[in-house]
Amino acid sequence: MQIKKISEIFSDERLLPYLKRFPHDNVKAIELYKINIKLSEACYVSLSVLEVALRNAIHNSFSKHFKTEYWLKTHLDSSLTKQVFEAESKILSSHKQVTSGRLISELTFGFWTTLFNRKYAPVLWKPLHRVFHQMPAKERQRAIISPKLNTVRTFRNRIYHYEPISWDFDELEKHYKIIYEVIGWLEPDLIPWTKELDDFTTELDKAKRILGLLE
Repeated sequence: MQIKKISEIFSDERLLPYLKRFPHDNVKAIELYKINIKLSEACYVSLSVLEVALRNAIHNSFSKHFKTEYWLKTHLDSSLTKQVFEAESKILSSHKQVTSGRLISELTFGFWTTLFNRKYAPVLWKPLHRVFHQMPAKERQRAIISPKLNTVRTFRNRIYHYEPISWDFDELEKHYKIIYEVIGWLEPDLIPWTKELDDFTTELDKAKRILGLLE
């Protein structure tokens, strides 16, 4: 497909970062864009496992702590309950019954990572620190966990908004390792289970070979 048609389909703005990387070779720029798509796709497995496992672990811990599965609507700061009510409205607008399970899945990854912010620690830290029961006790600190989760959230959002992640392979591998580190804090047995589905390393090796040939 010609570069003109590709630009019309995907927009000049979206392709601009790749064209800047290879300003004198449109073919290489488009190849880099394709690499970025494949690497983003390869991150889906680990990110999806982490997100679902994290929100369910939080829900289970909070339900026990607050003695209700509807703690989302009764034990949170008003800034958080606003997001809960918005999620509830989306469920109702789909003509579905509001259940705790549907609320949990409707809330964003950003919502779950926000629970670890310092301002909520006085009320939420006790049930939150139990979420990472496999994490070494001395390291099970909000100041360690929250930055890692925010790093994952930022990385996840770049992927889900189709932004470039293929500029720095060392940085990309660093983010990948953090995802698995957090998964291990939740449940070490999830790591080999997830790896069975995960082809990130294969796609990264392919990307390195292709980009090496391009440059």
